Amino acid sequence: MIRPLNCGTFRDPNIFEDPDEFNIHRKNLKDVYTFGVGPHYCLGAAMAKKITQLTIWSFLKRFPNAKIVSKPTFQNHFIIRNMTHLMINPCIDIKSK
Repeated sequence: MIRPLNCGTFRDPNIFEDPDEFNIHRKNLKDVYTFGVGPHYCLGAAMAKKITQLTIWSFLKRFPNAKIVSKPTFQNHFIIRNMTHLMINPCIDIKSK
């Protein structure tokens, strides 16, 4: 049996330079179909995208100077690549609070 999965979608070395690096600024992300395409498009995709957008926007609004402190770590799994740890310094200016 062959079961195609999209878990490696963002990790194809033929498409992405340094596929195992966490990089939200990749130039060709529009070429990846995370939520499927056509009749198999995920019904929850719009909600998932909006939740992600609002979460990131809210975090960056509250912590505009936040910096990633170290490389993220990922769960070793044969089907899905889950980020398990990401250290972020919110860079809060205590004097101005």
